[in-house]
Amino acid sequence: MKNYECIIIDDESFAIDWLKNYINSVPNFHLVKSYTDPMEALIEIVNGSMVDLILLDINMPKITGIDLSKEI
Repeated sequence: MKNYECIIIDDESFAIDWLKNYINSVPNFHLVKSYTDPMEALIEIVNGSMVDLILLDINMPKITGIDLSKEI
């Protein structure tokens, strides 16, 4: 069975913690990394390896999740 590589992008640490717990409870999901800075995430995603799932907050500073998803 395939394992799914996931990342989290959210500026609120409590949301990241909740999502980490959720991902850890789902079989075959593996959290690769979490980001509180959407611009850092964008740079690493564009220059890094592909992931299967991005859990993305909508309301963030610097760039909205909607705009970030368009850039990705």
